[in-house]
Amino acid sequence: MLLVSLVLFTGVLAIYVRYRHYRYYPLFKIVPLILLLWAFARPSMNDEERLIFLGLMAGLMGDVLLTFPRYFTAGLGAFLLGHISYIVAFYEASIHWVWLSFLIPWVIVMSVVLIRSLMQQGRAWMSLPVFVYVLVSAAMILLAAGQDGDRAGLLLPAALLFGFSDAVLAINRFVKPFALAQVIILITYYLAQALIAVSYGAKF
Repeated sequence: MLLVSLVLFTGVLAIYVRYRHYRYYPLFKIVPLILLLWAFARPSMNDEERLIFLGLMAGLMGDVLLTFPRYFTAGLGAFLLGHISYIVAFYEASIHWVWLSFLIPWVIVMSVVLIRSLMQQGRAWMSLPVFVYVLVSAAMILLAAGQDGDRAGLLLPAALLFGFSDAVLAINRFVKPFALAQVIILITYYLAQALIAVSYGAKF
């Protein structure tokens, strides 16, 4: 798919700029989401498509805010809004309860690890927002897993990639930073957003 390839190419370019020419990074980082918004925009959209568009817009805002450390919490809020938009868009999905056998342990483990680390750092006030974020991320995966039709093959991988990207971001930020974190976070995030947009008709 041309659009997905372009998003991944510009995403890799953004990663390269981050490590080689950081002052230009804020500009390059938003290019993949701008491409997706451009490819998704259309004269008329139904309710689901509007929610997906809102989710992409929230992702763009989150990308901008996370570039600046002082706005990290606001950036997480933007991504939380994006997740909620996607959840509402997926609301007609069937619930495949077998996924709870994976998602419940994942929510518990991630929450315990992150909250314990936050409390050790004296940032206990962030425990509830982080727990809510983990829970919302899991809910998005659960609803994506219940999609039917042509979208099913794209939305579940997208949601899993998004959840993985969120987990790596949280571990790198709140538990222990590691060298390849940004590469993993951005590639999985850009691919997740591209798959969601394409599944709802984004194209050139």
